[in-house]
Amino acid sequence: MIPVLGLYAEDQNIVEVTLYSGKMKPIAKRNLTIVTGPLPEKLPRQYGIYLYEDGHFMFPDRKLNSPTYINPHSNVMYEMDFTGRTHEVFHVSGGIHHCLTPRPKALSGQDREILAAASSLCSRMEDAILCYDTANGEIVEKWDLGPLFPRKYLKRKDWAHLNALVCCDRDHVLISLRNLHTIAKLDLSANELLWVAAPPDMYKGTKLESKMLAPAGEEFHYFFQQHAVKILHMDRQKKTMSILLFDNHCITKRKSRYHDGRQESYGCLYQIDEKEKKIRTVFAIPCELSPTRSNVYFDRSQNSLFTMTGSANSSNLHDHAYISEWNAETGELLSKYSITEGFFQAVPICLTDCITDKKRSRPLDLHKGKLTPPVRSEHEGTIEWKQRFSQKFRISVVDDLIAVQARDHKVEKIFLVNQDMVWEKDFTNTYQVGEKFAKMVYAVSVPVDGLPAGRYEIHLQYEGEYIATGKWFIC
Repeated sequence: MIPVLGLYAEDQNIVEVTLYSGKMKPIAKRNLTIVTGPLPEKLPRQYGIYLYEDGHFMFPDRKLNSPTYINPHSNVMYEMDFTGRTHEVFHVSGGIHHCLTPRPKALSGQDREILAAASSLCSRMEDAILCYDTANGEIVEKWDLGPLFPRKYLKRKDWAHLNALVCCDRDHVLISLRNLHTIAKLDLSANELLWVAAPPDMYKGTKLESKMLAPAGEEFHYFFQQHAVKILHMDRQKKTMSILLFDNHCITKRKSRYHDGRQESYGCLYQIDEKEKKIRTVFAIPCELSPTRSNVYFDRSQNSLFTMTGSANSSNLHDHAYISEWNAETGELLSKYSITEGFFQAVPICLTDCITDKKRSRPLDLHKGKLTPPVRSEHEGTIEWKQRFSQKFRISVVDDLIAVQARDHKVEKIFLVNQDMVWEKDFTNTYQVGEKFAKMVYAVSVPVDGLPAGRYEIHLQYEGEYIATGKWFIC
């Protein structure tokens, strides 16, 4: 198998192939014509890809989801390589969102753990961290951020909007909470915040005021609704670190008197002294206003900063995007690329370094991990089913899951019915509070691998109606 890079979409690509002898003498040459199809007119919104080990990446799929109070969460993630091969498939009960990051190895040698953003779902969302063991397909630990912050902020469903996780070491992470204009350092082993950085009015008079980093320097740049926190450099002995972030610079979620009113976003570098509890702005380079998503990248060799404005709206096109390169010292614009399709994040990748001819390092299981299973229904024999065929939902089989695709929260329960019993999976533990994601179409699913053998009919509770779909399967 020989990977071919650089093919153009919707074109007849001429690829020259040369065969060499063992002594690297050319023996034969042939031109191949590879015809490619067009790219999709519109790419689906995703949570990006996350570079992993051995040239692989982790990818959360947004087709199979768990409903929440706003944005549904991905139940499936893949470990893939850049030739398109899937190495492992993982099911994650409760779902994940926004970010995945490998957790440093434990002393015991346990080395295949991923930290991911999740939700507490205690009437709140996007406010938890889970640790997923990819070797065994298990959620081994979960941290709820709610109890660590002032209760006055927990009244909103999406009060925190955790959108970045960065490991300092195995037990210490930096987190970005977009809706609180906050970055913080969290001790996972003690479940304790070590410090927070935010506009001063966010935590004045609260239990976190004593943990605030003090702005250093005369021209400190405050960030608002930020994304993509990264550690550029860390000195463990001096307890200092340099961090990058993309400052979206919006206050649509929570007001602050420290906002300067400017309609632009920024690529920022900060230096943090943990011992002195101070934070200093190294630079904040202005770029196009990008209300959501987006990230930055720093090229040390060229001393240049790249701002990846994934949702730039300077042309009143929410999904218009730019990638701009700046001189980090002078702020001079060096190059700029316009993209008509928005994105979550943009990262530099050298594909020739990532692609190898190695076989899968592990055999491909059907999947690892289990979603929440169905339970015996309390309504056996009491429901009057209506026979109804509808275009509003679609039923399919994915691995050992029965998947039902429909609009958000329309499928309230899935029932699996045989002669002796009824099993049900309930999706009514949350409800949609906004309009934007209420229009989203995705699949909810129920695992069937633990059911007793037999023939099962698939019934639904859909918008309050009990529907016999006419579909069935044998387990």
